[in-house]
Amino acid sequence: STEIPPYMIKCPSNGLCSRLPPDCMTCNTNYSCIYGKLATFDCKVKPHVHCVDENNHEQENFTINMTCQFCWQLATSDYVCTNSTSCMTVSCPRQRYNATCTVRDHIHCLG
Repeated sequence: STEIPPYMIKCPSNGLCSRLPPDCMTCNTNYSCIYGKLATFDCKVKPHVHCVDENNHEQENFTINMTCQFCWQLATSDYVCTNSTSCMTVSCPRQRYNATCTVRDHIHCLG
């Protein structure tokens, strides 16, 4: 039996490659892009992912345009966290809390 990779639940079949969530593709990192500016990245779909271009032709390699920024620089609306990141503590010095945050499916960032 062929095992389906876990990322496949996030990868719609035969949609536009440029609209796939980051989990469905591998992109060459462009660390020389300018922060806050639009940048182009060369990407390839992961195994078992099927997507198309604007003319409905199946593709494996494609480009995406995204704002050049690391994930920790995203707006708070672009990610969700498992634990509260807005805890107010009365202790001095102020305590910190760990939170696990995940970028929303349609958002791309440098990592």
